[in-house]
Amino acid sequence: MPYEFIPEIVHAKLLEEREKAAIAVKHCNREYEGDIKSKGDRVKILTPGEVELFDYARNQDMDDPQLLDDSAQYLDITESKAFQYYLDDVDKKQMDKAAAFESAHVRNAAYKLADYADQFVFSKYTDAGETIATYNSAFTSANVLDLLAKADAAMRRVNVPESETKYLEISPEVYVKFVLAKILKDTDNSKTVETGRVGKLWGLDIYVSNNIHSDDGVYHCLVRTKRAIAYAEQLNQSEVIRHPKRFGDIHRGLMLCGAKVVVPKELICIAVKPSNET
Repeated sequence: MPYEFIPEIVHAKLLEEREKAAIAVKHCNREYEGDIKSKGDRVKILTPGEVELFDYARNQDMDDPQLLDDSAQYLDITESKAFQYYLDDVDKKQMDKAAAFESAHVRNAAYKLADYADQFVFSKYTDAGETIATYNSAFTSANVLDLLAKADAAMRRVNVPESETKYLEISPEVYVKFVLAKILKDTDNSKTVETGRVGKLWGLDIYVSNNIHSDDGVYHCLVRTKRAIAYAEQLNQSEVIRHPKRFGDIHRGLMLCGAKVVVPKELICIAVKPSNET
């Protein structure tokens, strides 16, 4: 009996697993995604110009009206990643749990796509509106409260309201210092592994990710709102086809995506270099 495959099921599983694994992408603005998916590989984002005030004098003519300088940004699809692997019918026939084996590969492929997307989004730290480099020499548990205060102050300086969700994304190495400072304690380890969320302090939702960008021991942690970085996937799909020269299936998938910092002032980079406790 020939091996049967239902492509819709695997496609749905791939997307589901991908969303569960993502942290950086989850905190992005994805409202432009629909335009890119339906029309092209670029969307133009208009930013309103700043309106200026002037002194009004009674019975005097006013100057010519201000010409607003509307600026435009472009969110482009710049990344293309694919996977392709082969599973032989004979090998699957001899397996006790062939379905579980195939599912494991689907989950692994989904994780690889999510992992790449996370790294890609976190690489946008270079476009942050502000970089706080206070801790790029020696960061210990004694500096944790100061870091939280500076992160909170940075959001307040750019008028982010209290009601807005603000994310603080840190590396595991920095998270250790939060634990040593005794201000964070994971009470649900399985939930942390799934979502990366470890707590909320000073109005900041704190998440841990292995994909925080680092160089020379300095971790570029981020404080941001969901408006700061726009992310869009133009294509994220998988399919299974029969191998033209063998008895077996070729599993393959493709993801096209792009990300851009569209509100730089609401993206703050905190350069942190953890050091030994004294």
